[in-house]
Amino acid sequence: MNDRQKEILQKVVKRLDLVVLATLLALMTAAIFLLLSESNHQMDVVPTPATRAWDVRIPNQKNPDVKNPDYDELRKQFYDPPATIQESPEFTRLIRNNMFARRTAEEAAAFEAEMNQLYNQAERLFNEGKHQEAQAAITNILQQDPNNRNAQELQKRLQAILNPASPTATAAPPPQ
Repeated sequence: MNDRQKEILQKVVKRLDLVVLATLLALMTAAIFLLLSESNHQMDVVPTPATRAWDVRIPNQKNPDVKNPDYDELRKQFYDPPATIQESPEFTRLIRNNMFARRTAEEAAAFEAEMNQLYNQAERLFNEGKHQEAQAAITNILQQDPNNRNAQELQKRLQAILNPASPTATAAPPPQ
């Protein structure tokens, strides 16, 4: 490299330092401006809107006075949420069934053993004829493990007993 090239390179390096310093100064000025404008900003207090009375009727052209039987459950589920997410009945189910969670083999085995114990208890209640208690135990299992096939099959058997088909629909016609 000759002297002329070295001189040009030194001028570029000196100017580069000035450009970098000017850029940093501009960024710091912008950051300070944003910080000060944010700290001086006051939010306007917006009054909460008045609550409306909810319409509990299903739009029905034939009979507009038909009440929606699911309204109370839907209102409770969507408009009266629990105070915290931990109080939600679905919180435990979502945490347990998180497909992205990395469970250890011991945790998975302990969960499987707990589900088997609950299933055995539900099956024992079913075999003893305590169908309501068995239904509660099955519901508990399926809330924690919705893909539990044993509990699903036992629930189908229990539903067949608790909600039998109407006798006139399944009975054969009398002989003539």
